[in-house]
Amino acid sequence: MPIAPRTLGEALARSMREAGFEASARLFDDITSRHRVPPKMASAFGAYAAYWGQADAAERAYALAVEPGASPEMLMNRGLARLRLGDWRDGWGDMEHRLEALRLTPFAELRGKESGRSVERWRRGEPVPQELLVFPEQGLGDTLQFARFLPDLVGRGVAVTVVGRPYLEPAIASLSDAPDFSPLGRPLTSRAGRWCCLMSLPALLGLDHEADLVRPPYLFQDFAPAGDRRPGPLRVGLSWQGNPDHPHDARRSAPLAAFAPLLSMPDLQVVSLQIGPGAAQIAATPQAARMLTPLDDSASLTDTARVIADLDLVVSVDTAVAHLAGGMGRRTALLLAAASVDWRWRRGGGATLWYGQTEVFQQAALGDWSVPVAGALNLARAMNERLKQRVAGR
Repeated sequence: MPIAPRTLGEALARSMREAGFEASARLFDDITSRHRVPPKMASAFGAYAAYWGQADAAERAYALAVEPGASPEMLMNRGLARLRLGDWRDGWGDMEHRLEALRLTPFAELRGKESGRSVERWRRGEPVPQELLVFPEQGLGDTLQFARFLPDLVGRGVAVTVVGRPYLEPAIASLSDAPDFSPLGRPLTSRAGRWCCLMSLPALLGLDHEADLVRPPYLFQDFAPAGDRRPGPLRVGLSWQGNPDHPHDARRSAPLAAFAPLLSMPDLQVVSLQIGPGAAQIAATPQAARMLTPLDDSASLTDTARVIADLDLVVSVDTAVAHLAGGMGRRTALLLAAASVDWRWRRGGGATLWYGQTEVFQQAALGDWSVPVAGALNLARAMNERLKQRVAGR
C-alpha cells in the first residue's frame, strides 16, 4: 500500500528535528526516488539544507518545489534559502515575489489621495528613476537594517521620499545623505512616478556580492561616540523580549531570569532597553534589582538610541534593538535560538557582515539560553578587563 504524502512529510520533519542533516538528506533522497514529492515538503527540506550550508541539496530540493506556475510564497522561500547561502543575485531576485506573497502593495492606499496619478512600481532591470517613493515594510528591525541603502540612492541624485510610520522619521533623518520623509496618513508632496519597497533596494541597485551589503555605522551618528566614555563601570544594555506577534517570538525571546549570570556580574552596570512586553519581568527577577530602567513604554526610537549611545555593550535577542545598536556601530552581542534562525544570521554564530561590531551567539539546544548568555558574559568580562587596564594606565 502506498504511503500517504502526509506520513512521509511527518517522517521527514521528525528526521530534520532529531536526526541531523546527513540522515535527513538520505531520507529525502529515498522519498524522492519513490514518490512525487509535494512542493511544500521539497521547500521545507530546501530551507533545512540551506540552514546547514548545503547549497547543492537546497537547489535540488527547490527544483522539485518550484514547478511551472509556482506560487509567490514558494519563490520567496527559495529566495530566503539562497540569501542564507550567500547567493545574493538570485536570492534578491526571488525575494521580489514577497510583494505578492505578503500582499505588500503600499501605494494602492495612497493612490486616491493623488488624484488618480499613475505611480508605477520600480522593477529590477529598469533605469534608476529621478524621483522615488520608498515604503518600509515588515518589522522595525528590517527597516533599520535596510535603511543603509537609502543614502546610495540619494548619492546617485535620486529625489527619494520615504513614506512610513511617524516614529521612523528620526532614524531616517539620522542617515548621511538622508532622504525626505513623509508620514503615512499625510498628503504626499512628492511628484515621484515610481515606488518600491525598502527591502527591494539590493535587487534594484544590483548589489550582488557580499561586500556590497557592508556599510560603516549609519544610524544616529551625531550621538555620543564610543571614545567619549565617561568614568564608571562597564555599561551593558539588555533586551530580552521581542515582538509577541512575531511567529517565532516564543523561541527567539528569552526570559530575563536566563540572564542571571550577567546581572550578577560585579563591576557591571546593566541598563534595561526593554519597552513594552517583557519589562514586567524586572520586578520578578531578583538579580535585576540594580538594573537601571531609563526607558518606559512612551520612549521613542530616538530615546532608545540616546541610551544605546552611552553604553559599552548591548546584549539583545533577535529584535529591533539589536539592529539599532548594530546600525549605530555599538558593540553588540546578539543571542539566537537553536532553531527558526532568520536567514541573515549564520548558523552557529560568530561575526556578521551586516554589522561590524556585532557578534552572534547561538543556543546549542532549543530553549537553553546558557550558551549564548555565557558568550555575552565572556565578552563583557573581556571588555571590562580592557576597561580596567585603560583606567589604570591613565
